[in-house]
Amino acid sequence: IMRIFLYNAAYLIGIGLLLGNILGLGLGFFQQATHIFKLNQSSYFLAYAPIEFHFLDVLGLNVLTVLVCLIVLIIPSLLISKVSPLKAIRFK
Repeated sequence: IMRIFLYNAAYLIGIGLLLGNILGLGLGFFQQATHIFKLNQSSYFLAYAPIEFHFLDVLGLNVLTVLVCLIVLIIPSLLISKVSPLKAIRFK
């Protein structure tokens, strides 16, 4: 049972990271190229929101996200694996 939970978790985490990276990096590169998100020049010294990407920052966030998600999913799966399926079905 624990293996099923972890496989499903890895699948969902992978899809979430992929879509999140595509959306986040895509919007960031779009802002870098077009400066579509403007800032109020009376409040800020810049006309647009500057964006700078660092590969290690993106990689670190992805690794940290995977670790936190796996830790959060391993704890319930350990608890569930201790319960007998027969007892869980009979429980009222």
